[in-house]
Amino acid sequence: MVAAPYQTFYTPRAGRVAGTKRLPPSSLSEPQYDDLTSRAYDASGNVDWGGNEVITTAPDGSQFTSRYARSRSYYGADERLRYYQEQVLVSSGTSVQNLGVWEEYRYDPLGRRVLVRSNRDDLCDQPDQCVSHITRYVWSGDQVLWELRAEGGNGASLESESSMGAQHGRVSYFHAGGIDRPLVIMKNDTSIIPHQNWRGQFAFGTYANGQVSDCNGWRSPCSNVPWAGFRTTAWHVEANAPDIRNWYGGLVDGMRDASGQMYMRNRYYDPATGQFTQTDPIGIAGGLNAYGFAAGDPVTYSDPYGLYIIIQGSREYRQRVLRALAYVAGRSETFRDIHNLFAASRRVHIRIGADILGNDCSAPGCHRSVPFQGISLIQVRDDIDGDLAFAEVLAHEIIHAAGAQSRRLPTNVPLQCAARLASTAHACTEVWDQQIKQEIEDWHERARAVRALQSGDSKQD
Repeated sequence: MVAAPYQTFYTPRAGRVAGTKRLPPSSLSEPQYDDLTSRAYDASGNVDWGGNEVITTAPDGSQFTSRYARSRSYYGADERLRYYQEQVLVSSGTSVQNLGVWEEYRYDPLGRRVLVRSNRDDLCDQPDQCVSHITRYVWSGDQVLWELRAEGGNGASLESESSMGAQHGRVSYFHAGGIDRPLVIMKNDTSIIPHQNWRGQFAFGTYANGQVSDCNGWRSPCSNVPWAGFRTTAWHVEANAPDIRNWYGGLVDGMRDASGQMYMRNRYYDPATGQFTQTDPIGIAGGLNAYGFAAGDPVTYSDPYGLYIIIQGSREYRQRVLRALAYVAGRSETFRDIHNLFAASRRVHIRIGADILGNDCSAPGCHRSVPFQGISLIQVRDDIDGDLAFAEVLAHEIIHAAGAQSRRLPTNVPLQCAARLASTAHACTEVWDQQIKQEIEDWHERARAVRALQSGDSKQD
């Protein structure tokens, strides 16, 4: 559902968003906005056609601007978006601008997007607003480590890894704060620490010395970064904000493409309609609204995988589960690999709750899997004393759910023990359990050694 003052229209029977229309302002002294967005779907339920018409008129009718856009999306046999083309005409008075775009997308065997080519040479006549590029992505599990962007227009060398400039270059990330939440963003030789606002969106940055990195007319040095926190609404719709055209990687703005759509691993999110452009890969296991984003509450939830919310319960319980997942994933590579198996499979859905299985579970934690439906239910009681004990129980149940769903998981993710047959699933889960415990113990041992070394240095000083 799109926030007011918009009205949403749905297709008969299927319940898909057919269009949105902005309602008239309450006062005649306000500018008039005629804003109509339309969508059409193919036989698989994917958005394959889009339209948008915006006409803005001053209260006295003396000035107006208009924007007309038509787009087509093309999908591969694997239901992944392969090509996108959009024609955009913007007129103001007697001037008319073409701001179109053509994009091509490529993925690796795990479904992670590894290349985007955006060519605007033939569809845009405003060089200062339209930049053609080819961007390559380097992944570590489910996290983007590098983005390499080079010229991608007509005649450009498509073999170049990156080129210099405000709209091109190399961006690297240092992760430890969760999915798509890097602690440090580095472009070329400049490192910036991003800071989030209350909505969880990056809103400003600082350098390592604590100085605010954003430019405001007097700071030097400074870096103009298009932070999403002050440019978009909670639904990721672009709002009125300074026009910043510097590129600092896709994670700054939620992996938003030139199309306006946002890449969320398993599918794309369309801010214009507040929904995904494809049905949920896990079907109704992710909820009755197969196109819904973040359970209709993007302020409270996020959905970086496009697979819906996996945690049920109170706010305190959800936060406890997230802390436990971050604790184990930050210390165990094996656990991260298995977690990535679920994300890459597109066919397995995990629900975690304190009372999902009810009286069927008398232990601190239990799990139940339905392999043919790709659903795993995990119950971890909230009355477990201590966050460490809670994290150990949660990790144990997720590992066993992975073993039970082994037939549905990808076969090309390297693990020391890959459960592929039901007869080997139990043996593999035991090996995984031991590996995770050992990796967590090793992590703490290294941390103790570092603290001891730092303590010795401070005494010498």
